[in-house]
Amino acid sequence: MNKCFRFLRSMKFGILLLVLIMAVSFFGTVITQGQADEFYLANYQAAYLILALGLDHVYYTPYFLGLGVLLIGNLTLCSLVRFRSSFHGGESRLAAAQKIRTGRPATEEQLAKICAHLEKRRYHRRENEAVAVYYKNLIGGSGSFLVHLSLVLILIFGAVVIYTGKSQVYGVNYDAPLTLEDGTTVSLQDFVTTDSEGNVHYESTLTVTAPDGREITECASVNHPINFAGKKYFQDTYGYAVWLTIENTVNGAVDEIFLTEPAFLRTSQSGAGIYYMAVSTDYMQGPDGRLEVISDRVEEGKEAVFILSVMDGTDSGMTTGVVAQDQEVAVEDIIFTFRGIRPYPGIRIKETSRVLMGLLYASFGLMIAGLWFCFFQPPVCVTVGKTAGKGFYHIGGLRSPEGLENELQLCMEGDKCKT
Repeated sequence: MNKCFRFLRSMKFGILLLVLIMAVSFFGTVITQGQADEFYLANYQAAYLILALGLDHVYYTPYFLGLGVLLIGNLTLCSLVRFRSSFHGGESRLAAAQKIRTGRPATEEQLAKICAHLEKRRYHRRENEAVAVYYKNLIGGSGSFLVHLSLVLILIFGAVVIYTGKSQVYGVNYDAPLTLEDGTTVSLQDFVTTDSEGNVHYESTLTVTAPDGREITECASVNHPINFAGKKYFQDTYGYAVWLTIENTVNGAVDEIFLTEPAFLRTSQSGAGIYYMAVSTDYMQGPDGRLEVISDRVEEGKEAVFILSVMDGTDSGMTTGVVAQDQEVAVEDIIFTFRGIRPYPGIRIKETSRVLMGLLYASFGLMIAGLWFCFFQPPVCVTVGKTAGKGFYHIGGLRSPEGLENELQLCMEGDKCKT
């Protein structure tokens, strides 16, 4: 039982878990995550294996979550083992230093110089009948415990943030602001797919208005989200909106709208109107001038054709066909003109608890404090005394005492002690 416990808290087991987590994460990196089964069947030769092993959503699989739980357990056990030594280690170090009766030889005058130097360096002093111990940074012994504890907290809070945070992709169009459940509105000001040099670059200029009235207008691009009012707005994907104008021939009013999905545009209560179904830039024109759609592919920069049905309001009065760009379609007193296509962004909006994010950042702060203790505040004890009538001093606690040793040697040689 003890052997099993020692293995579960050992560094070997922790490294093994990290290697396994890295191996599983590798598949999550090279395999597109979260798509429909048909996507994998069409794009991967090992699609059935991917789906069977859950590699299409690897970070939510039982084995990945299990490895994470085991790693948290390993770090927790390491932290518990270091807890006692961290908070009682200072007294143990002092007790051990007070028992030392041998070390580097020194005369009484040299010992006096060492003691004066250490007091100037603000070392604390504790003595018994045989030796005096100068010490400082005993709290530095807690650095290892704080690092292990912070890793546990980072894993726990990080997992809670990832698996409980809300994340959803929304299409944001030009003519209608997106309104979220809490009242936040997102308006699209501009969207580009290339930069000024013609390179691929997806960037959305968004105006975000919080429920309390605060507003911001910024650009969201790949790997550069907008962070505002507790939400992050990522450039995730894009699609094409159908751009058309609607003219009322009676009063001359002209409206401009964008459609991102099939829609029925009614012109009267009788049921007359048009039903827009799809758009394509992959088409051909026959000898008789008729347009024929080859596929549903859409490419920016090409003229598009539009598949729709025209209804005159009667049960049998419906005509389905393909119309060209800028071709007018008249229904009663309304003229519909399809002007083309315009790209629009898909924005991923992530929302996480501010309390959880605060705890996560605090855990990183705790790790920094632990590392600072480990590397810059190591505990040190210098034992000074006499044994068999001969003076000595001994440096303990430091893994590399050469620096302090040289300092004390300079101090003993003359008036070269550092202050």
